[in-house]
Amino acid sequence: MFPTSGPFYMSYPSSNSMLAAQPNPYANGNLIHQPEHVQLLQNVPVAIETVHLYVPNTVIGAIIGTKGLFIKSIMKSSNATVKINPINQDEDQNKIIERQVTITGTPEAQWKSQYYIYDKIRQEGCYVGDDEVRLRAEIYVPTSLIGRLVGKGGHNVRQLQQSTGAIIKLPEDSQQTSASEVPVKIIGPFPASQFAQRRIQSIIQMSRDLTNISKDDSNDDNNNNNNNNSSSEQLNGISQNNLNETSTIVNGSTISDDAVVASSTLPHTDDSATTVDDQKSREE
Repeated sequence: MFPTSGPFYMSYPSSNSMLAAQPNPYANGNLIHQPEHVQLLQNVPVAIETVHLYVPNTVIGAIIGTKGLFIKSIMKSSNATVKINPINQDEDQNKIIERQVTITGTPEAQWKSQYYIYDKIRQEGCYVGDDEVRLRAEIYVPTSLIGRLVGKGGHNVRQLQQSTGAIIKLPEDSQQTSASEVPVKIIGPFPASQFAQRRIQSIIQMSRDLTNISKDDSNDDNNNNNNNNSSSEQLNGISQNNLNETSTIVNGSTISDDAVVASSTLPHTDDSATTVDDQKSREE
């Protein structure tokens, strides 16, 4: 049956006869189901990931199936896009050992589709005895994160290999390349490969989230500055309009119209005094 312990819990689709449950070595894997992680993942946007899986050339026909029926079943059951990359016509097909299968989809779609491929290879008997199916997966990682994956003196990558059980190969010349992304190779059986992929993908996603948060904060600051400038301009305009509408120029100075009106209604004591003096003079 489909392994029920792992980063994503899901029941094995029994309705599809081509993908019917078969005894497999992954049912008792060392994957640990952590439901709280699944709950957290349900609260964030699901990322679309691309993984390149390298499979033996001898099983490509079985993975495709008659008239492409099996690979179509994988895509339908996993909701992933699975594409087998064409070979170079100039290459000697007898010397081709493995083929690249590109899988695009959510983390859960990656988990399901890769499981079906691993299990199909096991059914085809490519690995003799108790040997587990070991495939190479390739993930493109931002060049800026390679140093973080390696760690000081290679500490981080060694710890990642010990905790997942997968072999992880990082590009040695990542510091000299001008490419924005470089391939990281993960080699191992299905449980180990999935654990390593999830750890690396989580680092990539966390880095992208932090970058997006920084961009949002920067945009918010710019918007606040623009709003403040606009408010200042509006206040200046209102002050100037009020000044023009409610003021009068008197002797080259600006005074309030209210002040002009008030001054015109005040008693003119000097004129009254002059009138009284003139009247007294005439009486005398």
